[in-house]
Amino acid sequence: MAQSKSNNDEGYDFSCPQHFSDLVLVFENTKFHVRKCIPSMSSPVFEKMLSSVGFREKDAKQIDLPGKKRVEFGAFLRVIYADVISQGKQINEENYEFLLRLAEEYQVSQVKHLCCKFLISSVEESNCFGIYKVAESYNLEDVKEKCAEVASLKPCRILESSEEFGGLKAENQKMVYAKRARYLERNAYA
Repeated sequence: MAQSKSNNDEGYDFSCPQHFSDLVLVFENTKFHVRKCIPSMSSPVFEKMLSSVGFREKDAKQIDLPGKKRVEFGAFLRVIYADVISQGKQINEENYEFLLRLAEEYQVSQVKHLCCKFLISSVEESNCFGIYKVAESYNLEDVKEKCAEVASLKPCRILESSEEFGGLKAENQKMVYAKRARYLERNAYA
């Protein structure tokens, strides 16, 4: 992505049109190319300005915003754009499964990656098999690896009596048993 000192100290480059840019905001004679939907989703002020009948900005392709500092507003826009993706902070127990499904359907790798990070950080002995099933469904290798690592700490009698463990694919059960064997070997000779 091209970097421009005129309006991009770090992060997203607003200096030239990007994919789906449909609005230019002007501060201190500097143009910021944005997607209307992102400021609109983040700010009720932008939403009203860009979508309400009676506002001249509604159909404008360029909006001058006098009195605003280029550097300050550029930083503000970068925060808004980062918040749209949210670096995974909005991914939680209630939404990770449908986010994964939509990420798969629409091929949004960043969302899938953020869901993986969330799942890896969430794996515990009590939920490792449930998360393992999700990881199997979406072929999340790093998540499967973490789940196998945590599951390998369980005694074999617990593994064998667990319906959830029994519901895993045979190859993944083998991975858990192999990790369990390595764990026992390390601790037996320590």
